[in-house]
Order: sequence, then C-alpha cells, then structure tokens
Amino acid sequence: MLNDGRLIVFYSGHRGRWVIYRTSLWPEDVMSWNEEGAAAPFTSDVRGHTYPTPVRPHGYGGDFLLFWRGPGYDFVFARSPDGMSWSDATPLLDNGDERPYAKVETDGSGAVHIAFTDGQPAEVASNSIYYVRFAGDVLTTADGTLVAGVQDLPLVPPAGDVVFDSIREGISAWIWDIAVDSHDRPVIVYATFPAEDDHRYRYARWDGVSWSDHEITAAGGWFPTARRGTQQFTAHYSGGVTLDHGDPSVVYLSREIDGVFEIERWTTPDGGASWTSRPITSKSAKNNVRPYVPAGNAPDGPQVIWMNGDYVNWMDYSTGLRMKID
Repeated sequence: MLNDGRLIVFYSGHRGRWVIYRTSLWPEDVMSWNEEGAAAPFTSDVRGHTYPTPVRPHGYGGDFLLFWRGPGYDFVFARSPDGMSWSDATPLLDNGDERPYAKVETDGSGAVHIAFTDGQPAEVASNSIYYVRFAGDVLTTADGTLVAGVQDLPLVPPAGDVVFDSIREGISAWIWDIAVDSHDRPVIVYATFPAEDDHRYRYARWDGVSWSDHEITAAGGWFPTARRGTQQFTAHYSGGVTLDHGDPSVVYLSREIDGVFEIERWTTPDGGASWTSRPITSKSAKNNVRPYVPAGNAPDGPQVIWMNGDYVNWMDYSTGLRMKID
C-alpha cells in the first residue's frame, strides 16, 4: 500500500518477458487502475521473470524492494523510492542452471529475512533449506555472523544458516513460507519428502540462540492428478503450508484425509514442540490446497484463502478461490 492508501500490484507471466506493476486510482479501491508499468525490463531469455515479491522495509526509508526469479534462473532484487522507478536488478542467488526457490519477509527494524533452496527438488540431488538476514547492504546468519556484503553478491548455495540439511538427512525439502515473531526472529515452514507419497510439514524457528525444528504433521502425497510418467507429473507439489504472519504460532495447512486434501488450522504454544489443530474444511468433494493468510487480516475479514477444485497440472486446472470468514 502506498502512503496515500492506494494499492500497487506486481505480477508477471511464468517465465514472463516483463515484471509488471499497476497502481489503483483511488485509496482502498480495486475497481480502477492506472496503465501497466515495467518494474523489470523486457528480457529475451526463455527463462524470463517469475514470482515477483515486493516488500517495504522501514530501514530503507520507505523504499520498496522487489524480489523475483529472473533471467538465468537467478534470484534477484531491485529498489525503488516510490514503487514506480526501479534500479537495475542485482542478483542475490545464483546456482548455475538450477532454480533456487526463495521466500522473503520484512520486519519492524527494516531487515529482510530470506529462506531459500538449492533448486527444485525433482531436479537436484539434494535440496536443503537456507536462511539469511539482509539489512544495511549486509547479509548475515540469524546470529549476526557476516555472510556477504552486497558487493559480494550473488550467493551460491549452500550459504547462510543451514536450517535443513538435505545431504545429512538423506531426503529433500522445499520451502513454503517465512515470517517473523514479535521479537523479529524468523519462523520458517517447509515440506520434506521421505517418499514421493509421504510429504511432511516442518516448523523451524530461531529462538535467539539456535534453530529449533519440529515436524508438524504428515501431509499425504502430491495433489495434482497428472499421471506418473507424463511430463506434467509433479510428485513434490504438496497441498501447502503457510504461516499467519501476524501470529506465526498459527499455521494453516492442506493435508490428505480420506483421499481428499482438506484445510486445517494448527497452533503451537511452545515453538513447534507440540500442536493442536481444528478443521477449516471437511468431507469435501474436491481438493482444497495452497492456503494463504491475507497480510494484516482484519478480525471480520477472511481468515484464510485457498484453492479448491480439479488440478491436473500447472496448465490444466478448473479451480476457484474460497475463504473462511471467522
């Protein structure tokens, strides 16, 4: 949201030629929009621009930071004072031809917290979860140990804190979400894959001294219905797990129950050591996946939003969005 209450929205195609932004014409209104602008310039690289994610850390004087996966599969970022005029992209992660996946969150001090992987778990021999804190043009681990300055970028995995060591554990992982608690300490949720049909959700939290990491629950298998052996088969697409960024002791997740993926709300009173849960959906006819908690969700607004319907693969689906009003 801009200072005057208008919204600015960023989007791209998957491997799109541009990263696009649009601003609403009126405060707190989504019916009328300005023309499209480019936050990242045209690229002819077939890998294109994907997953634009804006944050506005206070430590940059209100400047915007925009992160995305850019040409060459590099994870990059650009800066803007107003959300409309953008610097050139700076590569933050580069793992050759692999595709690191990353999630970002900002905190009250102006730091940006970044959790990332080596690549896509179906394409790399091991896929770990890493963490760095980005503030004042310096990247550190959670305990403040220097990782790199901006002038030393890009990072090459492994780098920063190793939250989940795929090589040591002998199984791969995939990042889902990162948030910060009331002390501006990072909390991460991710999935691991003891087997293709055995996905597990985990909860990792920096307690000020070390990373505390616990399993939340088994999640079932993959939810897309593309058949094994086809190009579109995606064994590592879990139902999904996300944090309530206003209270990261609350997790929403999708797991397989009686052959259908259902949404549940899980809470922990002790940093992930123990959990209680309650259903958001039950006995559904179609899968409910990829839950997401709106930022700054109002008490009378949607508690959680998710995708419902038939999903064969990323190009063949008949789905809608549903929400839970508390």
